Formats: sequence, C-alpha cells, structure tokens
Amino acid sequence: MLKIYTDAAGYPNSNFFGIGILIVENKVQHQLHFKVNATDIHQAEFLAAIKGLKYSIETLHNTDLIFLYSDSKILVDSISKEYSKSYQRDLNIFLSLSKKINILLPTWISDKENSGAHHLALQGLHTN
Repeated sequence: MLKIYTDAAGYPNSNFFGIGILIVENKVQHQLHFKVNATDIHQAEFLAAIKGLKYSIETLHNTDLIFLYSDSKILVDSISKEYSKSYQRDLNIFLSLSKKINILLPTWISDKENSGAHHLALQGLHTN
C-alpha cells in the first residue's frame, strides 16, 4: 500500500510551476519535486499526479493499493468521472497509468492536510 500526496505551486502569469510529490510506503517517505511547464496551476496538478503514479509504478514497483491525495478538486473529480473539459489529454495519460494499479483511491484533502506535498512543490518552483 502506498499513499501519494501531490501538489503544485506557481507564480501568477507564469508558465513555470513547481510540483511536489510525497509518497509514503511502509512509514518510509519518498520526496520528489520538479519544475514543470504548464498552461496553468490545474494542469500542473495533473502533471504532479502523473509523475507520482509513474514513480510508484516504475521505481517502487507498487501496483497493489494506492491512495492518491490532492487538494485539487478538479483533479480528483476528473479522475473519478474519467472526464475533464480542459485537461482530458493529461487525464488520459493518468488513466492509462492507473490501469496498471489494482486499486486506486483518489481523495480530496484540504491544503492544511497536504502541507508536505505543498512544501515540496515550492522547492520544485525554485529548482533550476
């Protein structure tokens, strides 16, 4: 079982965003942060979820049970509905990866509950 927390951070009027991914596996934390180019903060949230899932599958080889936590309602709702008006391409990438997972449970959490991923996203924003 894995718990994946994702978040994105950015500056207004910028196409560069930081994404943070905190993965907890058997009380061990994997902390990832990246700078990404995205059209807006919502797309950056999708990119964070994609990177988190990809890392879990390819690096940790964990495909049994994954809890995905995000403070982005758009992301969590889109995953649940398997539809996004504005981010369908990114959602399709995520859904394709999710087919490799036995059980994936996306859950919305508050900003306060997502502080670990948020701090990593801020670090990603300042990565060269």
